[in-house]
Amino acid sequence: MHVFAENSETVTTVYQFEQALNDEGVSEIHISGNLIYKSELNTDKTIVIDSGSVLTWNMKTGNFEAGLLVINGKFVVQTQNSVVSRPHVYGTVENNGEIEAPTGGNCYWHAATTGDGSFVGMDRTYVDYGTLPEAMIPDVCKINLIKDITQTYNTYVTLDESKLSPGNTVTPQVSNLIDGVNVAEVFDIEWENPPSTSPLSNEPSYTIPVSMGGEKLRVSVTCKPGYAFVSTSGTRETITSEDYEVQKIDLDTIYVDGVNGSNSNIGSIDEPVQTLIYALSNINDNGTIIMLNDYNSEIDKMYWFTIVKNVTIKGYGSEKINIEFEDDVFVTDGKTLTFENIDFGSSAVFFYKYNTSYQGEGNITFNDVTGSRVFVDDTKDVTISNSVIGGRFNPLGTLSINNSTVTGGFSCSNFVSTSDVNLSLNSCMVISDSITVDASNPVTVHPADLDNGELVIQLPSFNSSYESSFILDDTQNGKYALKCRETSNGAYLVVAEKASAQGPFHIAFVPEEEGEIVVNTAQNNYVAVPDGNGFTVSSALVTFTCKNCGDIKTLNADISFTVKTEPTCTQKGVTAYKATVEFNGNVYTDIKNIADISETGHRFKDGVCLICGEKQESDNSETVTKAPGTTGDNNAADNDAVSKNDSEKSPQTGFNYVSVILTAVFIALTVFVLACVTVNRKKFSIK
Repeated sequence: MHVFAENSETVTTVYQFEQALNDEGVSEIHISGNLIYKSELNTDKTIVIDSGSVLTWNMKTGNFEAGLLVINGKFVVQTQNSVVSRPHVYGTVENNGEIEAPTGGNCYWHAATTGDGSFVGMDRTYVDYGTLPEAMIPDVCKINLIKDITQTYNTYVTLDESKLSPGNTVTPQVSNLIDGVNVAEVFDIEWENPPSTSPLSNEPSYTIPVSMGGEKLRVSVTCKPGYAFVSTSGTRETITSEDYEVQKIDLDTIYVDGVNGSNSNIGSIDEPVQTLIYALSNINDNGTIIMLNDYNSEIDKMYWFTIVKNVTIKGYGSEKINIEFEDDVFVTDGKTLTFENIDFGSSAVFFYKYNTSYQGEGNITFNDVTGSRVFVDDTKDVTISNSVIGGRFNPLGTLSINNSTVTGGFSCSNFVSTSDVNLSLNSCMVISDSITVDASNPVTVHPADLDNGELVIQLPSFNSSYESSFILDDTQNGKYALKCRETSNGAYLVVAEKASAQGPFHIAFVPEEEGEIVVNTAQNNYVAVPDGNGFTVSSALVTFTCKNCGDIKTLNADISFTVKTEPTCTQKGVTAYKATVEFNGNVYTDIKNIADISETGHRFKDGVCLICGEKQESDNSETVTKAPGTTGDNNAADNDAVSKNDSEKSPQTGFNYVSVILTAVFIALTVFVLACVTVNRKKFSIK
């Protein structure tokens, strides 16, 4: 309770109150009773409203300010219900009783108020921030945040332009706020990247990500419920900054950490981004993305990755970083995607050109990479260095391999090899235009099947020098070698079987160059000169002539056959014919595959083939469609005859040329075919 000052005076009427205000000898005025005061008040005196007493200040527009207003009774601010009503209370207030501002007009409370008394206001009662304990302010009132309410519409939100670069954190600065206003406490904040109106963030501060370099940034502050930018004529809820331009920085290197990173980070080693797609979107052309930890692209939530810049994705440190791509990777024309120090493991990753409208001019490089299921199609060039990698590699341009072991399928226009290169093929490799191999480091090749006559590499052209560019990974102690051969489908490197581990004699199905083959025996050197005749399906003769004495040995090769591929309704089956001859303890063989088993033809019943299920356009009766080349009507008798004849000709397969072949066997006893045998380490071939 306030103690009476020495120079105090108690008043009970407005006249006494005004006299005391004007009396310089009075420093403290006590109000006893109920007074209604209708004038502005500006005094440095202390005014005490005694307990049980009421001071009503009735004023349309004006200021009330005392050096100290002590309320032990009640203080009422009363004004008209008008938008132009603007009574303002200033100074210092000790409230031990009641304060009321019940009128519907505007009322502004600027006085710093203490005490545990009550405060009653209306929806147009505005209390300055920090003047009253917020728990004392009724919910219907508004807390004013503006220092000078005459300048509310000259209040601005700004950003520190020196900090407007990726990686920095910025906070909005609001002018003309009452001292001590906590921006995060009183405002809802929205960050935008104009012209987009979608919010970037609603946090009080914003860390500028790498993606914002060169972009626009603006911020809006909106008063939370209960707060307002109060003006002399009402309130203002939201203030928006101007559009600022974020400085663009060079992002030649971005670090990615899928576990600990954040896409709000700058992308440094200490502040890595989280996702690979974010790094790809923001890296500079010819930049490097460094993966700090193992990574699964599922975190990117993408259907595919599109490479639109020249970029390197590199594992951090000495140990390879594992990347699992859950989605396909498309490389646009003219761009190169490089992987370094990466392990793809056993997960499959697919690389393609972007889409059918692109020419497939993108490139992919693997350096120090491992992985067993890497598939590359329809790109221009593929380069593999210092890697152990497998999959499928079908660039439209050049396949360059350096010091690597590569497994899988291969097809390219140009092939370049340097240093130690090992190829393990799961099918015949195709090289259409050129081959460049380091002469001191031929490519070691392990074919899909280490067997006589296996086609290993389809060559751009016939050139026996290719035999020195590729060497066979022969696991059978020199039994086989690679030989260049010409076929009806082009030139190939073919697996050729040697007659003996020490001799130069090779056999393979593919024809050999013309020349002599020397067969070393204990006493004689026999040679065979091919005469150009063929190896038929029924017989073959091989003649050996001794170079020393002219002795001639003629041997009849044994012919056997098996069904390699059964015929279908519409396609011929294949018979594998094998010629075998033994000379001086060595056995020479050759195999010929011939598509000579007739198609079986359809057998329709109720419009559907009973064999393959193909539907007949019309005719619901059970019929047999003869194979191409047959004649006669499609009646049951003809069908039975066809089946019977085919069965007699070849019980295993049903093809209709075997009887002719058997007849030819007897005729061929008088016809011999010199086996194609060549010299100088060239292959013997029974055609």
